[in-house]
Amino acid sequence: NIVIVAGALHWLGPVMVPLILALLLSYVLAPVVDFQVKKLRMPQEVAVTVSLLFSLGLLIGFGFLVISSVKALVTDMEHYEVRLKKLSQQASELLDRHTYGADILRDQMELAEIPISA
Repeated sequence: NIVIVAGALHWLGPVMVPLILALLLSYVLAPVVDFQVKKLRMPQEVAVTVSLLFSLGLLIGFGFLVISSVKALVTDMEHYEVRLKKLSQQASELLDRHTYGADILRDQMELAEIPISA
């Protein structure tokens, strides 16, 4: 039974995704449209159109923001790579020093016959 439902959802994916997005958009924009109709006394068709255009503008603005951020990341990629290698090297050196210090401490504790718990 679950296999049939999963297969149907997979097969209906191209139809379900736009439908679910439309339902989500309707759910999110309903209060905005209601506000425009009741408080601003706009006709419902105009309120829906204004809300859809506003949400489209927000999506386009968000898209431009993401694109500019990715471009900046790609532009500075060499700087990030150099910085990451430097941090990795510093961390490696720090761990090597602490490992060496831990070895000395363990040797000193064994010489003093202090039990070492694992």
